[in-house]
Parts: sequence; structure tokens; C-alpha cells
Amino acid sequence: MRSYEEALYFQRHCRGTRLDNNGNGVPCENDIRWLKK
Repeated sequence: MRSYEEALYFQRHCRGTRLDNNGNGVPCENDIRWLKK
């Protein structure tokens, strides 16, 4: 994935993706590229 927005899209529209480890709705939380500054 190239952006946080792309991660959100995959999480919402692609079955079987496991991007949200703790179930709070935020994908790829451990990926420092997507941290909001």
C-alpha cells in the first residue's frame, strides 16, 4: 500500500484483509508511514 487512504479502502472493501489488529477501526497502526503528525 502506498497511502493511509489506500489502507482504509482495503480495510473497508476487501474481504479477508487483516489490517486492524486490535479492532478499533484504524488500519496498519504499527506502520510508521501512516502515523498522523
